[in-house]
Amino acid sequence: MPFDQLFVMHVCDLWFPCFTPPGRIVTIHVGTRVYPATKHRANGETSAYEQEVVYELDHRAACQISEHLYRKGNARVLIEGHSPEGSAAGDRTLDAMVKEIFAKEVQIFVGSPIASALSEKLVARLFARKPFTPSERDGFPYCFNYPSATTSSFGSHEPRRELGIYSTKTGRLVARRDRIPRCGQAEGQVLEDCGLIVVARLRVAPRNRQFAQDSRILIGFLGNGGLGTYGAAIAAFHPHHAAQLFPKEIGTVRAAVVRVPYERSLGSPRILAPELVEITDFHDGELREIPVTPPPTDAPSGDEAPPTNGTPPSNDVPTARRRAKRKAAAHATSGGLRDALGSGLAIQSGARARKRKRRT
Repeated sequence: MPFDQLFVMHVCDLWFPCFTPPGRIVTIHVGTRVYPATKHRANGETSAYEQEVVYELDHRAACQISEHLYRKGNARVLIEGHSPEGSAAGDRTLDAMVKEIFAKEVQIFVGSPIASALSEKLVARLFARKPFTPSERDGFPYCFNYPSATTSSFGSHEPRRELGIYSTKTGRLVARRDRIPRCGQAEGQVLEDCGLIVVARLRVAPRNRQFAQDSRILIGFLGNGGLGTYGAAIAAFHPHHAAQLFPKEIGTVRAAVVRVPYERSLGSPRILAPELVEITDFHDGELREIPVTPPPTDAPSGDEAPPTNGTPPSNDVPTARRRAKRKAAAHATSGGLRDALGSGLAIQSGARARKRKRRT
């Protein structure tokens, strides 16, 4: 008997745990910003209200991840927002949310520590460090240099250094973030942002295992800027990158630096081809660098990846072509059914007409 008839082969990449077993619910956590209550006059009355907004590019990245999971395996996805004080979906605090997230099977979080306090707490716990403590920076493989002040264990604001992601071991710049010029001065130019993908492969309780290597997974997409977060998510859609991002050993935390080039335009910036620059694993308290292999030049990038210019996934040419074929097939089927029904109705009408003619 052939080997492929005895076993079902699956590619163990970053997204594989999202569909094993089928029907698994995947939750995407996005940071929100809460504006304090302000007073305004409406109809002569004064009222107070509070605004809670989501960062645009973080929300766009979450939507693209949801679309990718749906197209790849028809996954069930929930998107949940979290303010710095707690969860927007309820009265749960961030500490309680962290505990719940580490107890679940598949969880994804989007946004840098500046945009999401939940990301700060999750990454700090993965590397066994305290959150919001700059003195803990040496325990992480990489750290951000942001354009604004922040209190983070793996992020800082040093005006004399370039923006980007630095190696904490050597202090060198791994990926940079270009400062955005004034409006109209960089139209058509190619600039760069950067992001960090954090993947943790965690153990499953013995009573919940289906096989020996069954594991839980926690995935994070963090950018220096919003385009860095969005570009990091797009890079993970590439089949070659998705395979490299999956840790081979259970209990390993993998951090990958992503370079995100993009082209400035009057509308939304157009992301070009994000690429993995460097990968470091954290296992048993030790950091070890993993070699990065570029994708083959002759290999297709895959229809799974959504468009990189900020347009909706329906504008992707291969996907739109497939959807058009399905729509045409459905239209032909429904048209044939309508023709059959119409012929049936015509036969019935003709039979009734003949009966009426005989009676007369």
